[in-house]
Amino acid sequence: MAYYGYSGSILRVDLTEGSIQEEPLDPELIEKFIGGWGINNKLFYDIQRPKEDPFSPDSPIIIGVGALVGTPTPGASKVIATYKSPIFAGGGRHFVDNAVSGSGRFGTMLKGAGCAHIVITGRADTPVYLKLSDDGTEICDASNLWGKRDIYGTIDYMNEKYGDCGVISIGQAGENLVRYAMAVVDYFGSLGKFGFGAAMGSKNLKAVVTRGSGAIRLAKPEKYMELVRGMRKSIIDRHPQVLESFRELGIMSGWALQGPLANEGYWKFRRLTKLYGPGKWRGLKKRKYNSACSSCILACRVDYEVKEGEFKGLTSFTASYFIPTRIGQRLEITDINQSVKLLDICNRAGMCALTTSGMVNWVTRLYEDGALTKEKTGGLELSRNFETYIGLFEDIVHRRGLGDLLADGWYPVSEKIGSDPDEFVQGTGICKGADCIQDIRFTTLDPQRFAYFTNPRPHHGGVQSAVTLPKMPLDILKEDVRNMGVSEDAFDRIFTPAEYYGDFNVGIYGKHSEDVMAVHNGVGTCIVYAIPPFLALNVNVIAPIYSAATGIEVTPEELKKRGERAFNLSKMINVREGFSRKDDRCSNIWLTPRQTPDGPRPIMDYYRKREISKEDIDRLLDDYYKERGWDVEEGIPSQRKLAELGLEFI
Repeated sequence: MAYYGYSGSILRVDLTEGSIQEEPLDPELIEKFIGGWGINNKLFYDIQRPKEDPFSPDSPIIIGVGALVGTPTPGASKVIATYKSPIFAGGGRHFVDNAVSGSGRFGTMLKGAGCAHIVITGRADTPVYLKLSDDGTEICDASNLWGKRDIYGTIDYMNEKYGDCGVISIGQAGENLVRYAMAVVDYFGSLGKFGFGAAMGSKNLKAVVTRGSGAIRLAKPEKYMELVRGMRKSIIDRHPQVLESFRELGIMSGWALQGPLANEGYWKFRRLTKLYGPGKWRGLKKRKYNSACSSCILACRVDYEVKEGEFKGLTSFTASYFIPTRIGQRLEITDINQSVKLLDICNRAGMCALTTSGMVNWVTRLYEDGALTKEKTGGLELSRNFETYIGLFEDIVHRRGLGDLLADGWYPVSEKIGSDPDEFVQGTGICKGADCIQDIRFTTLDPQRFAYFTNPRPHHGGVQSAVTLPKMPLDILKEDVRNMGVSEDAFDRIFTPAEYYGDFNVGIYGKHSEDVMAVHNGVGTCIVYAIPPFLALNVNVIAPIYSAATGIEVTPEELKKRGERAFNLSKMINVREGFSRKDDRCSNIWLTPRQTPDGPRPIMDYYRKREISKEDIDRLLDDYYKERGWDVEEGIPSQRKLAELGLEFI
């Protein structure tokens, strides 16, 4: 049987031996795990030894793309990286991460080169990069790049050498094994804030380059194009003004709704808007590079160009505009150009800007309060000013002095200086040893933030639906859930008001959102089209498009079940690493209301009608585990659930 859309094979690369082997995709993998995210997890489960050190040569990194990547499906561009995070999660454990990024050329050109998944093991003796093209796969020398070219310089080098190509690259943070180093995809996609860049660096792997031109065959091309044209038309016709706003401002066009979610309570929101709102962004925006992913009709990523002052001429191309907004307020920087400079250091070095700025915020405030002394900083005096910040950012990249300690992450720093980051009330919260991107006290405890507890990786990216945005009417949420392919019984359970939460049950809602997100990550589609105002991409829409593209006929319900299977497999990979319900806990700081100039911010339900307690969260977790059919006491999949999902091999 031919599997269309899946054009490509599994490539196994051993950098120690310098060997490359190619094998066809197993039809059973395709049928059971959709693609991308799901197949990555199965490959990882089969090869990874439990409790392996993340920097061991035997610890694999797997890069994969889904069935619809490289087709005209809007937003079908996702690249998935599966690896063991170098982040210390406590008790000597590390969670297994599935990092997700959009791509401009990388995903399409990977499939064009005849590959869908790359399994990389071993460690090269000297720096290398991996090149996949129409001519085959080659391990190439990167000694002229390692320590010499930053991420953007590396991507420029590859495009100059090979012509337009897709590139995943690391910078000096990854080379130096900063544990929250990330990679960048095609200038604008950030991949792996929990240390994928360091995982690449541990293998002496500077970059992965793709330049394939092969066509992706579709099972029913006419039917497929009819469905995709209909979807594109519905997006354009429904909200043309939103499209125009996106094309001008990227994701900053959502400031009115999302700006308050980026607030961290240091200033009044009115002042934050004045210092970092859309008016300031209009003075910085630059469109030198294509900021849209392949096949996307939006452009949510942004480019920066500083046009005046000390950093005039600085350009940077990665991340949402909300990142410098977060850096600026937590470090109390009123000059937006300075915040962009700090972001650019992280972009070029390949280092999570949120973790870096959060860490610097923490230690400088401890020093200011007298809780951290020069004895513990190695003699370094810390001040709350830009000169100190830029020095610490660079020290972390190069692992110099105090920066060498900060590069190891929250828990190692905590052990050294004797202060618990989970008591840092001005932080955003710590889950499984990692800092959370958004503070639940500002966003509310919606299904997306509930995933901080339940998702193997403490990241809200595992759930995105209508509740990504605040204050959506209940009828919009109900439309969102109906679009998930849930049963009537599940629908009723979600929207039965919970006395310990509010108008719906966030735990049950979160479970189904996670399963649907696994579908998106499996086929490779972006969820921006799934949320208001579009509500144009969901399993009811994806199922017929997927069927026409691949020739595998599935209903929305069947597709969602495969997403559930993939999610349970990901969970069990992390159970094997020692994680259970005790790790699905609320960060201590969230239980203390954040005092802000705009008033106190406690954890509240989605509609901000009720303050949420630890006991409420425990009851919601019970509901979540029950909905999943998991062991409620342990918070892990039961053998009965695994058998039901065809995962008896676990």
